[in-house]
Amino acid sequence: MFLDHIITKDHAYLYEYKKIKESLQHKGGKIPRWYPFLRDHITINNDNRLGIDLSIPLIQNLVASRPAAPPASADTFHYPRKSQKWVIAWVLHLSDIIYGKTLSTKTFPNCIPVSYLEHWVHRDISTTVRNDTPRSQPNTLIRCEGCSQHFTYYVGDLRPKCILQIKHQDLLLVDLLSKKKRQELTTFSNRNVNSFHLLKYSHPYYRLLAYNDFLYQQKKIPPFIGRPIAPPNINRPLFSNDNIISKIIENDEIVKELQDLARTFNPFLQLDFYTDGSYTADFLFNEFPMGYGWTTSNLPQTNITYSGSGKYFPSSTKAEIMGILTALIVCPPNCNTSIYTDSQAAIDTFHKSKNLHSISPRRFNKINNNILWSTIHYIIEVLSLKVSLIKVKGHSGNGFNDIADGLAKAGRLVISPTIIKHTNLPNQNITLEWNDEIPLDKDVRKCVGTILNYKRIDNHINHPTLAFIKSATKDNLIDWSLSSKWFNYNARNDSTSNLHTKDLK
Repeated sequence: MFLDHIITKDHAYLYEYKKIKESLQHKGGKIPRWYPFLRDHITINNDNRLGIDLSIPLIQNLVASRPAAPPASADTFHYPRKSQKWVIAWVLHLSDIIYGKTLSTKTFPNCIPVSYLEHWVHRDISTTVRNDTPRSQPNTLIRCEGCSQHFTYYVGDLRPKCILQIKHQDLLLVDLLSKKKRQELTTFSNRNVNSFHLLKYSHPYYRLLAYNDFLYQQKKIPPFIGRPIAPPNINRPLFSNDNIISKIIENDEIVKELQDLARTFNPFLQLDFYTDGSYTADFLFNEFPMGYGWTTSNLPQTNITYSGSGKYFPSSTKAEIMGILTALIVCPPNCNTSIYTDSQAAIDTFHKSKNLHSISPRRFNKINNNILWSTIHYIIEVLSLKVSLIKVKGHSGNGFNDIADGLAKAGRLVISPTIIKHTNLPNQNITLEWNDEIPLDKDVRKCVGTILNYKRIDNHINHPTLAFIKSATKDNLIDWSLSSKWFNYNARNDSTSNLHTKDLK
């Protein structure tokens, strides 16, 4: 659940829990602890009036529906009148949304589908002065009579005076009210009932929805909203983490984001972070298998969040470690830092890895994620941090841990993964790279062995006499991972010997 699900659309009030419960799958039980916590910390009166500034649109857990694209074809698809859809899209250079009704869509093979819309504009058509609040005013659409957005090369129905050309993937469906509702409004406007349409929700609501979708499309999740820029403290000398961040982090955009966060955190002597990681093997084409995220929990007025993605040998523990690493690298020097995480594996390995560099390079390279742990201890040493890792129970109703969990899942969509410059770590003596690109930060022998095993089985099934096995493999009739487990299965407790050669069970 996200903040935009439990506040009114105009960002003015926190919903009563009875209202929130209507949207929940399980409606029983007591009021959860997070609700009174939010009511005590973000509202200012008994009416649940919000006391926080949400003037910038929130990132939502997007549930907006999209129009289906027609199948790929060399011919333009023209929508029949009854099949035309009402849609919106965010236009960057206008910093606003456009409304339209679909006319046709081009879905040429190997091309991005493009749709053409009849342009409609949001306008109050009342002839009398209305004293309604913005949420209560009618949200009417009328045809655009022509504007600078008109696409002059459209081939098709030329009756509309203004036609727009928009990428189909940017379109979101909108809901309109019935003709009966429009007839009720004609008493105010004295207009023909067929000359306008009524939106089901307010214009600010759809503007917020389209803007959020634009941020998702651009992989700007989550944006840094409401970041408190603390004034310098004269009793504490200024210190910049710029050098260590630029030395360790590869992507310039991520470097700038982390440096800005470090400047924000500079005046604080104590920082508490809730970190989390997310991993999925079934990731989509536009996301990474790993995401991480964190939020502060002890700052006044508001807390700061961050998330990102990762690649190369993904795992849930590695995602957790990336969250811890990026939280520590933005801490000011000599800061008392508490990291709350639901990963016991990360906590255990943190304490185990403190003496990584006192062991032999051979043993060091057997430790999983050794580059990240080496980086974390280097950060702690350079910034003189006092770090404590604290275990929290996952999915137990802890509000901050739930926020970190949501950020980690959203982090998988961040287009630029966070990559460590392991060659700049002074204590990273030996690191093997695969194809001069991917550092092997796992047990080298097992990692290389896995790669060689794949190569051997590839050579094996490509042998001419095993063509039927290759064909079965392509048709997914053979599960090689399960076959490998079966070949290594021993139903007896004793070792393999000639005594059991002819056993059938």
